[in-house]
Amino acid sequence: MQRNIFLFIMGLFLIVPVFGQNNFSNFTSLKSEGKIPPDFRKYITSESKEDLLLKRLFTSGLILYGTELNQYVNKVADQVLKDHPDLRKEMRFYILRSSAVNAFAFSDHLILINLGLLAQIQNESELAFIISHELIHIVNKHIEKEKTEKRRKKDKVNYNSKKDQYLVYHNRSREHEYESDKEGFTQFFEKSGYNIEDIDGVYDVLQYGYLPFEETKLDRGFLETDFYKFPDSYFLVNLTPIRNREDYIDTLSTHPNILKRRTIMSDLVENSSHKGGASFIQPESLFLRIRTLARFECINLLLTTHDYGESFFNSYVLQKEFPNNEFLEQAIVASLYGISKHKLSEGISEIIGSYKDFEGEIQQIMHFFTRYNKDESTILALRFAWDASNKYPENTYFPLIVNDLIKSLLNRKKLNYTDYSDFPMGYDVSLIPADTISTDSTTTTQTGKNRFGKIKSTTKKTKVKPTETFKTQNYMLVDLRKDTTFMNLVEQNLKNVEDKEILDVIDEDKFDDKVCNSLIVWYPNYYIQKSSNKIEMNNQKIEKMVTQSIKNLNVEAQTVYDLPIENFSTERYNQYCKIQNFYYEYNYSSGIPMIYYESNHIEDACLEFGGTCINFVNVYSKRSSSIYLLYFWFIPPTYPILLFAPQMFVHSLLPTKDTQTEYVIINLSTGEQIVQKSAYIEGRNNTPAINVFINRMFYNYSPKKVNNK
Repeated sequence: MQRNIFLFIMGLFLIVPVFGQNNFSNFTSLKSEGKIPPDFRKYITSESKEDLLLKRLFTSGLILYGTELNQYVNKVADQVLKDHPDLRKEMRFYILRSSAVNAFAFSDHLILINLGLLAQIQNESELAFIISHELIHIVNKHIEKEKTEKRRKKDKVNYNSKKDQYLVYHNRSREHEYESDKEGFTQFFEKSGYNIEDIDGVYDVLQYGYLPFEETKLDRGFLETDFYKFPDSYFLVNLTPIRNREDYIDTLSTHPNILKRRTIMSDLVENSSHKGGASFIQPESLFLRIRTLARFECINLLLTTHDYGESFFNSYVLQKEFPNNEFLEQAIVASLYGISKHKLSEGISEIIGSYKDFEGEIQQIMHFFTRYNKDESTILALRFAWDASNKYPENTYFPLIVNDLIKSLLNRKKLNYTDYSDFPMGYDVSLIPADTISTDSTTTTQTGKNRFGKIKSTTKKTKVKPTETFKTQNYMLVDLRKDTTFMNLVEQNLKNVEDKEILDVIDEDKFDDKVCNSLIVWYPNYYIQKSSNKIEMNNQKIEKMVTQSIKNLNVEAQTVYDLPIENFSTERYNQYCKIQNFYYEYNYSSGIPMIYYESNHIEDACLEFGGTCINFVNVYSKRSSSIYLLYFWFIPPTYPILLFAPQMFVHSLLPTKDTQTEYVIINLSTGEQIVQKSAYIEGRNNTPAINVFINRMFYNYSPKKVNNK
């Protein structure tokens, strides 16, 4: 329920937020620059229902301003509006951290350009036409007209069916899209100096924007070595070709189909007297830089939202252009690691789905991810993380991943010494000396030893020969077993696992305030699911409970939800965005214990908000159906109760609520979950029980202020 509600709330919007040199070797993430714009105060403090969406966006950490990308967009807008200075003064443009290929216009002369759009366009001219299109939505007041249409539709009773009203609204919306295309061309784009023939490329972007950045064939050798090969069944012989979806039935869509739009605009371009123009008015090299920055940041976004298949493949694609790029190698490690953690927990159906839903070259890797097993996924991620940690020794993220994956194998008893061959797959067993140990020969010799005995036998420097039962995973550590540093790390993690097992018995549920000496308490959320497509939020209710518990229990904490974002400096806003990203990633994880990718960016944010750990309190509530009780009451044996206790009958039919309350504390520097507790409550009034749970959690699991008196 948690993940589904969060996905519903986020919709199209989602981030990770300095880029380095022109070769992007030091890229980490984008962050806003300059002075925080007045729009933040305007919309965050607004109490108008009309500004509700913008209020949520400007508090979400998804708005980017002052960056190279913003400056580029503004210069394109300057060119488009060079003959409309008054309108240009009123317009404001922001970048929205979303990987969706889209742009949005708001009635208050504001346009949001998605990172996903900047990552897919092919030239500056295409961006200019998209801006022209969005400008018409504002100039012709399409947003206001559609709001009026919605209100009129709600007030209209008995004249039309809901279906007819729905079709009328979507027809009006499609009319506005046609109008924005045509008038955007004639009023702005045609005379802007851009190449009008580039318009056709805009519809290519809209049609194929769901595809990876480039179509690149996956090389099996990227995943395999000379020591092991995956079964051929893991790889497709034939891929689903990319379909042409431009001519589709658009009756139920707010946008007309692409073929119709393309045809209309082709006629306008053909008959226009403004031939020629430039595809790039700013330097083409600048455009390529801006697009690459957007692509790198989209990979950050995909990792945050656990779209690991897409983040892996897009990173693989970009590596062809940017080989030995630390950021891209980190993204590949994070993708493989994330898939392995999901495979070990709830499976990957929610983060990848069916490989059949993909087209083109990306389908190959999606099929592979669905086919390889848990052990193979863990060891493959471990191999990539270990190689990266040796290649980039100053990167603190890779050792965290390596250690977590080793512990995962040890905890699952999947790192026994004799489970892994010292000889490559396909090696002629007859050439192996007779005294080499095998799993069969060590079964008896290990009798009486604990379950780690086989691993400890590494000190004997004996070799393991493969047996007929060995599969791919049994050959995946051939080279690493010869690496003394790696084997010593396994030994150290083995000791840590044993020590933790002992400590867990001694102090099973003790909170360590030395590890967590101060809390950053993030926005508590109260999600109320009214129906399958309607969710309401009552955050103020849960904020009061959290605030009261912190005050009463003298908790050492910084409550971020009390801070005025509209008064933040840009530096503080950037740190706020980092923690917001961390929260998004956590929600997409469905609570799976893992090293969060965002923990790699979070150190400065910890200092800014004065906490070593972050606390999330989330409540998810939905109504339980009690209609079955109606049938119960009319079973003949219950007739006397129905007759003599009518209040009980009525009370039983009142709706009940299923509520899940979640309390989590995460170490921001390591990404490790220190506390993860939840309570499931069912009843008609769950508020008292929620309050008790929250109070008990802060009492048992939070750092307390030191009384100096």
